Amino acid sequence: MQQFLLACDRIRTTGQAGRAQGRAWRERWKSRGGDRHGEHEDRSPPYPAGMAGSEDFEAMLSRLLAHRRLDAGELATVAGVPESELVAVLGGAEPSPSMLRGLAPALGLHTSDLFLIAGHQVPDDLAPMGPAEPGVSSLVWHLVSIPQAGPQVLELVRSLPRQAHPEQAPPQAYDEWFVPGFGATLLRLFGNRNMRDFDAVGALWLLAGFGPWARTTLRMVGSRQKETSADLVAACATVLGIPPGDLAALAGVDVLDQPPNAAPEAVKLIWDARNFTAEQMQYLDEQSHVIRHEHDDVVPPHMVCHCPLFRRERMS
Repeated sequence: MQQFLLACDRIRTTGQAGRAQGRAWRERWKSRGGDRHGEHEDRSPPYPAGMAGSEDFEAMLSRLLAHRRLDAGELATVAGVPESELVAVLGGAEPSPSMLRGLAPALGLHTSDLFLIAGHQVPDDLAPMGPAEPGVSSLVWHLVSIPQAGPQVLELVRSLPRQAHPEQAPPQAYDEWFVPGFGATLLRLFGNRNMRDFDAVGALWLLAGFGPWARTTLRMVGSRQKETSADLVAACATVLGIPPGDLAALAGVDVLDQPPNAAPEAVKLIWDARNFTAEQMQYLDEQSHVIRHEHDDVVPPHMVCHCPLFRRERMS
């Protein structure tokens, strides 16, 4: 944990190259009629054909079917989609939104994740409530690092009501990552959980023991300045709640057999938190910090928070 905190202290920039590339492709997408708030059924891919993302979907899906030992006919039957259309997608045709909605549950994936894997924007009804400040990393830290506080944090999250989903989803954390490469796909999947690059590197360290990385290092993977390694894919699978073998097949890498996820509650919390508003996330962040101080007597000295709340408790 001390390593991670030191790494966080070093973080001062967010990677100009990835942002510039993302802006360029988004501008080209808009010039072709793509709009974040347009109609999803008629939307073009978010970047030109021949780059990466949706035109790689046939290869990713083929590898996933091989890993699952499924053929197109079996998947089409389970998904309730025409086999001829699925065969066309496996041959390079663009998958329709209705095709993706049918395939996702048949493959055991979140439907919104499959849209992003295919390089498509997530339909408004499936999108997160929007980028939230603060992010989910603080909740994950309290859940994992202070076991005594875990049940209280989970109960706090469960106690919050779910707000009505807006008809038009706001801009998302993943919007800048519609760029070529599987590293960008991973960052889109993190963004689908309202996780910024900073949240992602923190969760990778806390839940998978990967790193600690600076956020800029992960952004380098997203912009293809750094390799998307098998170790990174395995760690991402832990945080994202996707079976390691499935994510490895999509990425086209080999990963060793992984033990069962040691923190399934944290993975569920991350997914559930995508449905909270910014105001609710602020409330959760504040209240989880109060819960943390309720356990100051069992927290190791190097993890004790010396904020004003801590000092008030010591004076009372």
